[in-house]
Amino acid sequence: MNPKQVHRVLDEFNVYRAPEAQATLVSMEGDRITVQISGTACRNCSFEEHAVDLAFYLEDHFGSTFQILKRETTPEGEVVVYERKTS
Repeated sequence: MNPKQVHRVLDEFNVYRAPEAQATLVSMEGDRITVQISGTACRNCSFEEHAVDLAFYLEDHFGSTFQILKRETTPEGEVVVYERKTS
């Protein structure tokens, strides 16, 4: 995956989700992307919902299915690992 494309997806996500959720790229390795989701996380939306929404953004931009492999709660929010499914 092209890092510039991933950053474009995160930028678009942040336009519509900030300040409740802000996605920042932590790392990329092969078909895996690790993202930090932080922010005020409104009462009605958990970080989990934002993590799922980001998977849909990735799918729309890359034309592939993305699966959440791992979610880890941090003091700032959540670290989420996504993997692009290839079939």
